[in-house]
Amino acid sequence: MSLGFVYVLACSPPIHGQSPLNSARCSSPLSLTSDDQAELIGKKVLPKVIVDSVVFDGQTSLPASSREQLVADLKEHAAQSAGSEWLEEWNEVAIRGAWMDEGFFKMTSTAKAQTISSDATEQHVAVTVHVNEGTQYRLKDIRFRKSPDDWSSGNEDLAFPPEVLRKRVPLYEGELFRANQIREGLDSLKKLYGSYGYINFVTVPITEVDDRNGMISLILELDEGKQYRIRSVEVQGLDPQMKGALKWRLQPGDLFNYELFKDFFTDNENVLPSGASPVNAELHKDEKNGTVDIRFVLPSCP
Repeated sequence: MSLGFVYVLACSPPIHGQSPLNSARCSSPLSLTSDDQAELIGKKVLPKVIVDSVVFDGQTSLPASSREQLVADLKEHAAQSAGSEWLEEWNEVAIRGAWMDEGFFKMTSTAKAQTISSDATEQHVAVTVHVNEGTQYRLKDIRFRKSPDDWSSGNEDLAFPPEVLRKRVPLYEGELFRANQIREGLDSLKKLYGSYGYINFVTVPITEVDDRNGMISLILELDEGKQYRIRSVEVQGLDPQMKGALKWRLQPGDLFNYELFKDFFTDNENVLPSGASPVNAELHKDEKNGTVDIRFVLPSCP
């Protein structure tokens, strides 16, 4: 059983073929094109949803502070939404996530909203959430293996020893199977591989559930991909004098390091245009030779 999420390098810059941000970043967020204005004409404006009360029906082992936070999140989310999708999204993401963070891996819930009053501008509702917690699980063990889809290195060995990888997941045998700590571990693995040139690294978490004993084994399938070195670095959008003032931690020939790549923007915030970020970069990868060309296309305002 998969946990339902796959981890890749977060906030990765665009790969060749995707468009970076350009001078549109400088446009006023309040400006509307004629097409935008035409689309808004005649649209029905839905009333603002206001949640007056939330009741949790059924056994709830979740700490009171966590329930209070869920209610606060719901009220804020509902006020910014229209239609009925807000309740389904909150139930599926926030509610399920909160219980999974406490080890209730198979919990189910249903949320219903009853309208108390409504007019053209506001709709007041009372929300009832029926919770079926199920078993509270603990971690049995964590194992690592290479993804069957990873043919990049031509062997079955992982780039790092299992004991190094295991230290990246802050959840230990016998502890509650907390989804947030697993996510923290996956993020840490992503950073480890990202600092050693594995641009395409992906983790797929798979679970083996022992319902009788309330234990879960976690298998992390690692698709490491190819290890990349930097072939060239190019900056577009700066005059030569400003380019000369840039500080570089990554040089041609170095392994691509995503953390150092991000540091380029903080190290040079006094030189780069306002709003410059990793989305202003393109990575042009040479799969065959394991090299990458970095191109920074920086925004410019008229």
